[in-house]
Amino acid sequence: MNLAFVDVETTGLDPVTDRLLEVGIVIVSLPEFRILEEAEVQMRFDRSRYMGYIHPKVVDMHIENGLWDACEASPYDDLQKMDADLCSFLLANNCQGSQLAGANPSFDRGFLRKSLPQTEKLFHYRNFDVNSFWLLREFIEGRDSARSKAAAHRAVADCKQAIQTVEEFWTWFNGLAKS
Repeated sequence: MNLAFVDVETTGLDPVTDRLLEVGIVIVSLPEFRILEEAEVQMRFDRSRYMGYIHPKVVDMHIENGLWDACEASPYDDLQKMDADLCSFLLANNCQGSQLAGANPSFDRGFLRKSLPQTEKLFHYRNFDVNSFWLLREFIEGRDSARSKAAAHRAVADCKQAIQTVEEFWTWFNGLAKS
């Protein structure tokens, strides 16, 4: 089985009231931890209809990173079609039963559960949260550990950043073990 890193971009933080904009999935092989495949899909979204309901920070962030334009040009205007296509992608890449991996998989799972329920059901009930590495390092070193760079707030880029975080902390763990 392979491991699927997932990230979602949304109009806000609440899966009940906010909308899913983008889903990115990056598949890595185990135990090699090599990137095999990636997918990034956007839901068609006319932001002009909802601007009064979306936090200005979110609006500005997604204008800057190009997500609004990608959503307006997306062929997906139906969540069921997106759900079916992402399920096919996961199944074709041997990810049924994969833990949901990423920088905040609990957040991502909430939006998947609401908007893409068949995709969410393909994942194991456990999450692999790479933010746990930051917390562990802070605990061991007794200080705040700064992140190497801010999130791009585009789904595949954020998945790849989470994968890089795992690789960096794997090196750090090995250094601890040798000292």
